[in-house]
Amino acid sequence: MSVKNTLIALIGLPVILVFSQPEVTQTDLLKLVNGVGFWEGSNSITIDLQESGPDQVWDFSSIELKNATENENRMNLSENSPYGNLYPTADHVLVNILVSNPDYIVYSYLKVEDDRLEIISRVLDNAGKINYSHTHPDHYIPLPLTYGKTWQSVETDTMDWGDEGTYIYKVHYDNVVDAYGTVKLPAGTVECLRFRSDCMDVSNPDTVCYVEYTWVAKNNIYVAKAIGPYNNTNPDFTEASYFERFKSIQLPSGVSPRSAEIPSGYTLKNNYPNPFNPSTAIEYAIPNSEYVRLDIYNTSGQRIKTLQAGFQMAGQYKTTWNGTDESGSSVSTGIYIYRLKTQTTMQSKRMVLIQ
Repeated sequence: MSVKNTLIALIGLPVILVFSQPEVTQTDLLKLVNGVGFWEGSNSITIDLQESGPDQVWDFSSIELKNATENENRMNLSENSPYGNLYPTADHVLVNILVSNPDYIVYSYLKVEDDRLEIISRVLDNAGKINYSHTHPDHYIPLPLTYGKTWQSVETDTMDWGDEGTYIYKVHYDNVVDAYGTVKLPAGTVECLRFRSDCMDVSNPDTVCYVEYTWVAKNNIYVAKAIGPYNNTNPDFTEASYFERFKSIQLPSGVSPRSAEIPSGYTLKNNYPNPFNPSTAIEYAIPNSEYVRLDIYNTSGQRIKTLQAGFQMAGQYKTTWNGTDESGSSVSTGIYIYRLKTQTTMQSKRMVLIQ
């Protein structure tokens, strides 16, 4: 698992969609800790890569994935992982689970610094049978990741396959962030950077060259990936040997799935009922896919409970608060404040709990 404009017609008149340039920083990566996302992928997919450059629109919403596989990904602190003690220089771990076979888990150990995301090492755990894989420290992504950035990286893995022997896997990557714009997915739309990797696999016995594209977002990081045909260096391929896209985010308990309608602005509605006992509903809307927090505070400014903390697609949401704190204990009668905070807005309202 590697870490790895548009012109439309409106009433006959051309309109160019212009998007702000996204960037991915260390802070963005750290916001993903404890989040859970799902991706789906399939082999041999016809794809439209569009052009390089700014203000692109990639529509992956209607691509049919036949015999698709699904993966669950979560990012945690490495010290809390099963093999964290083996890699003391790592501070985080990306856990990848094959949904159809949850016994197969890949632990990718990372070091998240202000100027790079370094992929230090991996552990492949298949139902208790462990294959270790050490990755060369030159395998990394620079931070902040911005349009036009170029870098080279090398992934060198030594895989111990037990009775099958040892396998050396080495790939050179020439990378460039060659485009940015909007990716359309079945789950919604996301503003993304795209980086292209010219890959040269020099693993014994043969050398294989190919091109892959990875779309990353500020609040979701990994949105989609398309790998071109092997032994083919054409960057304008139309048939991907493998394609994968973001599918969904697992929401905290009590948060309803988003509605299909995309709102035009940020909204935090009045809770209902209010006053309330024992529970109240809170509805909010976000016009962009981004990191969202919804917290409950008392009038002294102390946070009582977090109802939502993680990436959400643009849409309208509804959740409930049952008058308890993080430990599940009931709080006392009084005035409480619920606050919606994203990267671009912060709104709050008051409610009254009567026990």
